[in-house]
Amino acid sequence: MSKINAKIKDNYYLLSLGCSKNTVDSESMAQVLGQSGLRGVGDPNKAEVLIVNTCGFIDAAKEESINALKELVEGKKGNQMVIAAGCLSQRYGADLVQYIPGLDGVIGTRRWMDIFDLVTRLRDRKHPEPLLVHAGGRAHHPLGLSGFGGSSHPALDQDPLSFRATEEVGGQPALLALLLR
Repeated sequence: MSKINAKIKDNYYLLSLGCSKNTVDSESMAQVLGQSGLRGVGDPNKAEVLIVNTCGFIDAAKEESINALKELVEGKKGNQMVIAAGCLSQRYGADLVQYIPGLDGVIGTRRWMDIFDLVTRLRDRKHPEPLLVHAGGRAHHPLGLSGFGGSSHPALDQDPLSFRATEEVGGQPALLALLLR
């Protein structure tokens, strides 16, 4: 990766959407990031790391989460990275990566404590494809490329605690079905 603007390096922007559990998880992620030397900022243009703690249960909140992620991805500059966290990520991780090109990382609800590890992996990655972190805490390349945690395929639904990225509604991935109706 090329050099990042010194004004935004080590700053993060965290948008928390959905229920009060997301607020608690966001505060916990902020604590982990702060203890790791990153600083929270209120403006995504002043941050290297852009995180949306998503909601994946209420249709309006799903749509709000997806729109927020798309807006951040479309507006990111240089080496900014956009990470989807939370319930939507937990339920639809791989579909989310497919639906929002340019998304850099996905981390589920059970792995929020690994947020700094994901940031570190994203900074060090050699491929532009996003990384998914499932319940086991390993990073996976969504196309199954080696060197991303040992998985040969991103179908993370083999672990019952991992993403349910392959749920289907009417023959389509559930996330896409929600967005196409």
